[in-house]
Amino acid sequence: MLDAVHFVPQSRPRLFVIASRGSSLRAVRALEPASRLRPPAVERFMRTNRDLGWGRVDLPPPPTRRLTLADIVEVESGDSPLWWSAERTGHLVQTMRPLDRARAESLRRATSPTVGTVYRRTRYGKAVAELRVDGVAGCLRTARGGSSKQFVVAGGNGTLRARNMTPRECARLQGAPDSFRLDVPVNQALFGFGDAVCVPAVSWLVSHAFPAARRQMA
Repeated sequence: MLDAVHFVPQSRPRLFVIASRGSSLRAVRALEPASRLRPPAVERFMRTNRDLGWGRVDLPPPPTRRLTLADIVEVESGDSPLWWSAERTGHLVQTMRPLDRARAESLRRATSPTVGTVYRRTRYGKAVAELRVDGVAGCLRTARGGSSKQFVVAGGNGTLRARNMTPRECARLQGAPDSFRLDVPVNQALFGFGDAVCVPAVSWLVSHAFPAARRQMA
């Protein structure tokens, strides 16, 4: 169970299953205690399904992430046409729960520019906006029908602005370099990145699971 947050500023825990035809994976006999990368739920599944022929990959602790959300934000100018109107931003805040509205107000009153993300989901048939301001974006999703969308919010010095997250920002959150071409319509790009895996997370996993692959990727 590897979270992209170790590599990029996006909370994206994913379960990875590695298969091998050879004997490069150590056979599971006496299962070891749950670890940071093998939480109890994974260990329980392995214990109750021993007939699947599990092997164990020895992995080091994940690296420490260096980037924050502010490092991947593409649009910083306050006069960019991508920013919503004050009315639309106000409507977004009104769909927040009291705790998130309080966070939005704190973001507005911040003495230095601060960015966060808003994730809009549908709860009991009603759109609810959830604000995150810890320097990490929520998990990118494949947006459908107005829900499951993520927005960028910037505040500070009495202002609060919101806008859609750009395809380039989504690409950066998935670890794609800026040289990666984005030559498809915006919605198609957002849909694709929302259903993708984090590139550096997978690269790290492969390089440590298979030493031969590590030499090829060096």
